[in-house]
Amino acid sequence: MRFATLSDRKRSLRSVVELNSERRVWVRSGRWLWETEALFQMCGVFAEFERAMIVERVKSGLARARAQGKQLGRPKVSAAIESKVLRFKVKGKGMIKIAQEPGIGVGTVQRIVKAA
Repeated sequence: MRFATLSDRKRSLRSVVELNSERRVWVRSGRWLWETEALFQMCGVFAEFERAMIVERVKSGLARARAQGKQLGRPKVSAAIESKVLRFKVKGKGMIKIAQEPGIGVGTVQRIVKAA
């Protein structure tokens, strides 16, 4: 198992460290003999740092896209399609049949009907 995967969650890392400390487990890596508690703590620090870097890159990418004027998120459904969905709902059609007609998802139909 990768140490970074194991140390992604602090709570699970702490429980593994405590279990290994109780049992006096050591890890051999090449010529080096490591105490598992110290090794897991170092891996936890690196995993936290890696996660923070990922979050920062995502935030900066979103900010750059907004600055370039790109529209983020799900595209809006036109008013014509919304009215068509509501008309079909009034006629008593089912959600799947309504979604198939204009070629939209069932979730979109449900959101339009709920908002109306």
